[in-house]
Amino acid sequence: MEKEALIISTNKKLKTDFYIWYGFLIALGIFSFKTNYPFPKLNDSLAINLQQVIILCLLGGIPGVLIYAKNKIKRLVEIPEIERRLDQYKRYVHIRQTVFFVLGFLILFIQVFTMMGSALMLFAVIIFLCLFITPTRSRLEAETGVNLPVNKSMPTADPHNAGFEVESDKDE
Repeated sequence: MEKEALIISTNKKLKTDFYIWYGFLIALGIFSFKTNYPFPKLNDSLAINLQQVIILCLLGGIPGVLIYAKNKIKRLVEIPEIERRLDQYKRYVHIRQTVFFVLGFLILFIQVFTMMGSALMLFAVIIFLCLFITPTRSRLEAETGVNLPVNKSMPTADPHNAGFEVESDKDE
């Protein structure tokens, strides 16, 4: 029972953190795309260079952090203590989420100070991709290798366990 409580609390913490940051990012996005406040604009050469750096960070950061987290999470099954395994998992999930949210903040920075034309599309991509890294209990159990005991019920499709006699195709 302690194992289940630990999983539930870890899952709750991860979901709470994710939805707080996700809501904050969406609120900042609405503010930065809907505001008419005259923010100081950067000069054109600096704006173009900054936009290129942000796009390169997107192209390298998203696949990079997904591969990094996947490789690190695969090794979690080797850790025998569940508490330590869940702490490590929490750390890797926070790293993955942090990269996505920082990239979202950088896109909003570009929007506010350079008025980049494709910033809305890039921000929408980040918001959409964040939905793929949403923490769920099934993902937590699958990625950490923590399997809770399930009530074993026999499937009714198995004729041996359902009480039916199975015809034999043997020639006698």
